[in-house]
Amino acid sequence: MKKYLAVMIVLLVVVVGLGQKVPRPSVKTTKASMTGPLHVQVNVVQFIASGSAALRTAAIAPNSCALVVSVPASGVQTNDTINTSFRGDPTSTAGYIGANLLTIYPYAIPNNVEFKVCNWSPVTVTPSPLTLNWMVTR
Repeated sequence: MKKYLAVMIVLLVVVVGLGQKVPRPSVKTTKASMTGPLHVQVNVVQFIASGSAALRTAAIAPNSCALVVSVPASGVQTNDTINTSFRGDPTSTAGYIGANLLTIYPYAIPNNVEFKVCNWSPVTVTPSPLTLNWMVTR
């Protein structure tokens, strides 16, 4: 710290000696006191379960949903997060491309993950086979 201060003083002398204005340094001080134990909050994502789910291929009428696909997942709770990805390219799978797309709703219930596929289009859609990979975290 002493070396740093000495260098700063030398620089100020040189700059002032050249006849230039020296900007006033901006210094902020913060006082802190500690009277008890230090508490640090750390958010940790906990892995709960993972697997795959094959979605149903029966025709889905307009403005309705297929039967729910339910997969056992020990330890899962309703407030958990389900992350999903397709096992393969969904853009080459009937029902998941084009104008009449199906919507997939993943959700958790105690000890299960569930996937509901709905058709909000005005025509009946028959989906081709599609499998989802899923992972539950808390």
